[in-house]
Amino acid sequence: MKASIPIVIAAVVLVVACLALGPPAPDRERDDVIARLEQRIDTLERRVEMLEKKLHAAPVGRRSSTTRPARPSVRPSHPRGWRRKEFNGIPYYVIPLKLAPKR
Repeated sequence: MKASIPIVIAAVVLVVACLALGPPAPDRERDDVIARLEQRIDTLERRVEMLEKKLHAAPVGRRSSTTRPARPSVRPSHPRGWRRKEFNGIPYYVIPLKLAPKR
């Protein structure tokens, strides 16, 4: 019992000393990373401002025409006997399995 008292006292002194030192100092490496990131943000913000100015200063390009191109006048032909139909605006063909002889 007498031997454990000095060990308990040493442990208490050690805990008090650790608490007295306070929190650890901030890492210098972490501060460097934050400084580099802030510098990079500033550079990117300047670049965005420059690109926005170029965008607003750029002349308006050629506008596309509002007229539709002419459709070909030749309609594609289909073989004899096929019948063209539509379903929901999509054309399809009814193809006979056997053609009847011409009379």
